[in-house]
Amino acid sequence: MKIFQVDSFTGVPFGGNPAGVCILEKEIEERQYLNIAAEMNLSETAFVNPLTKSNTFGLRWFTPKTEVKMCGHATLATAWVQFTELGIEGEIFYETLSGRLKVRYVDGKIEMDFPSDDPVRVPIDDALESIIGVKGKATIHPQRKNFSTSYHQSLSSKRFCRTSIFLRRWTLVLKSRV
Repeated sequence: MKIFQVDSFTGVPFGGNPAGVCILEKEIEERQYLNIAAEMNLSETAFVNPLTKSNTFGLRWFTPKTEVKMCGHATLATAWVQFTELGIEGEIFYETLSGRLKVRYVDGKIEMDFPSDDPVRVPIDDALESIIGVKGKATIHPQRKNFSTSYHQSLSSKRFCRTSIFLRRWTLVLKSRV
């Protein structure tokens, strides 16, 4: 097992949004996920393990207290480790609680395709109108409430949204035995 700490969304050390990335060779006991995430003490730690198909991995995210359905910055950190530290090439597919995710490394950028909920138009009431200064209707994603707060997408009705992210090298490599 290898454990990395990666700062996502930044080009400078100690900036951005840190995430733990735990590279597994096989599944570990369920309680170990939380123990490792608690030891990392970051908002999320990603756990990635190889599946039977080439470039396809299981991916799970844990806070120090619980498993979460989606975490964008920890997915970005995981892909960065796999592309730059482990030398994986081509597209990577992640099987997750929120569906299949696809990432690829293009011209020094990581492109991520995430599933998107179909947006719903809702009327803006007077209280919300006075806060945001907009009249009419807003677009919301009803399923998004369960996702990590670091997960952002455009308000699109397409099945997938693409986000390109720049990431520079800043990795702390820890080796651990569980």
